[in-house]
Amino acid sequence: LACWAELDGTARASLVASLEAAFVSPSTPPEILLPLLALSEFMERNDHPLPIPARTLADVATQCGATSKALHFREAEFHSCRAPLGSARLVEALVYLHNNLKQPE
Repeated sequence: LACWAELDGTARASLVASLEAAFVSPSTPPEILLPLLALSEFMERNDHPLPIPARTLADVATQCGATSKALHFREAEFHSCRAPLGSARLVEALVYLHNNLKQPE
């Protein structure tokens, strides 16, 4: 967080681009992806969210088997969705994740 505040716009954009490349690369192992997801969540909770789409983060969390992180990012995606009730795909994903975590409500 301290480093983020010291970066200029170009350096921040470069860092975000590198993180996105790591998230979408099929060769990035879960041992790397999970701490990067935790970093993204940490930054968000400290009012400095990384400009990476919640859908991307949720997809990566799902791929890594991090169900609670996937739920967190899917909920963020839902709240930023322009459709009144979100897309059917998104609602289905939320129900699936809640059920997976044994939270049917």
